[in-house]
Amino acid sequence: WLFHCHIVAHGALGMIGELTVLPKPLQITCPDAIVQSNDPGQCSAVVTFAATATGGCGDVAVVCVPPSGSAFPVGTTTVTCTATDGAGHSTQCAFDVTVNDAQPPLITSSVATSTFWSPNHDLINVGLTTAATDNCPDPVAFNVAVYGDEDDELPTGDGAFSPDARNIAAGTLRLRAERNQKGDGRVYLIVITATDHAGNSSAASQTVVVPKSQAQKDVDSVNAQATAARNYFILHGTPPPGYFLIGDGPVIGPKQ
Repeated sequence: WLFHCHIVAHGALGMIGELTVLPKPLQITCPDAIVQSNDPGQCSAVVTFAATATGGCGDVAVVCVPPSGSAFPVGTTTVTCTATDGAGHSTQCAFDVTVNDAQPPLITSSVATSTFWSPNHDLINVGLTTAATDNCPDPVAFNVAVYGDEDDELPTGDGAFSPDARNIAAGTLRLRAERNQKGDGRVYLIVITATDHAGNSSAASQTVVVPKSQAQKDVDSVNAQATAARNYFILHGTPPPGYFLIGDGPVIGPKQ
C-alpha cells in the first residue's frame, strides 16, 4: 500500500511511504505422540487424531500422511502433517504413533493318553500336542512344565525310580506310570505356556492320572482330583498347594 501527503510540495520533500501487509505466519500444531494397544484380533489399531493450523492467507488445508482413521501396524509409525494456505505457503509437523501388541496367544492342547495302567514304572509318551493362534503372525514360543501331587524320588512301596518326567516338550513328553501304593492315586498337571514376540503369555493345562487301582471308586477319585487341579490352575494361574515340580529329580533306577 502506498501512502503520501496530498500537498505536492510535502510529497516532493519525501513525505511518501509504502506499507506492506503480510498474512499472519502459517503455523501447524501436531498432537503429542500417541501410544495405543492393538484392536482385538488385529496386528494393528485404527488411530484417530487431529492436527490444527492457524494464520496463513485464505483457506488453509491440513493433510496428514497416513491420515487419521488409518489402521496403524504394531510398532512405531511417523505421521507427517502439512498445512497449505490459499497463497501456496506451507509448513509441516510430525509425530509418532506407536501400536503395542497387548493380546496374548490362544492355546489349544491335548494328550493322547490321560490314564496310566498298570503302574509298572515305565516312562510313557503321553502324546502331548500344542498349538497357538495369535493376532500377529510372528512365531509363538512354547514352554512345558509338569507338576504332580507326588514328587520325584517318592518311595512308592515297590521301588524308587526318578525322575518321573523326561523329554519335557510337546510330542516327546514322557511321564512315569507309578503312584504311591498307600495314596489315593497320582495326578500329573501339565502346564503349557505360549509367549508371543511382544512378551504376551497365556497358559493351558492337561492332566494325566495313575489311579490307585482299577476299581471304579479309585478311578473316579483320581479323575476328580485332576479336575480340581485344572480348575485351581484356571482360577489362580498356579498349581494347587502341595504340588511339586516334576522332572527335576536325580536319575534313579533302570527305567529311563
